[in-house]
Amino acid sequence: MIALLLASTWVYIAANFPNSKSVTKEGPPNFQLMKKKSKFKNLKKFDLSKTIPCQFEGYQAMTKAEFNRLSLPLKAQKVLLRNDRFKEDAFYYYAFQENLNGNYGIVIFSCLEGMGNELTCLVYSKQGTYQGIEVLAYNGADMDMVWNMKGTFGTKGKYKFEYKKYLGTENQVCEWYKASLKFSENGTIASSDTTYRVKEDPNVPCSEKKFKKKN
Repeated sequence: MIALLLASTWVYIAANFPNSKSVTKEGPPNFQLMKKKSKFKNLKKFDLSKTIPCQFEGYQAMTKAEFNRLSLPLKAQKVLLRNDRFKEDAFYYYAFQENLNGNYGIVIFSCLEGMGNELTCLVYSKQGTYQGIEVLAYNGADMDMVWNMKGTFGTKGKYKFEYKKYLGTENQVCEWYKASLKFSENGTIASSDTTYRVKEDPNVPCSEKKFKKKN
């Protein structure tokens, strides 16, 4: 009799207080809703060089519940959050991409510690499987230093980008390189080799570098 009561009790607990292993996972992201909330669709160019840091007028903020529905692995969460918790009014829907070679891209607009902005692309298969996370563009400044990454989508899911870091004006470039990403049909994301136009000298700070004067 006691054994029967214990068994009944465990059945009740399991049914009403499920543990983490038995909790049903939420379904894939609602792509149509995210597409509707995004300010832009299927952009080719991503460039934040003329945007003001942390100014998000006209963009739809992402809620914590919406962030959780993305089902991002811990590694991707750390890349996007830069800490262990979600901050309200920190992430905004920017663009919804259907030009990733058969994959979907959800581009999030976020602030870089008050000094700049960033566009981060979360890549999913059309079935809702998370594929990866990539930064598409960012800008920023600190004292006299300015940096900017921008890029353009081409055909078959290829994204070409360039990065510049300079002192005050683009005539005083400290570092400048180009590279590309390839979004494949099977969900993999491949990076190309980096081509440097100007390589930063780790032994000479940019502020102490002697730049050649242009005629």
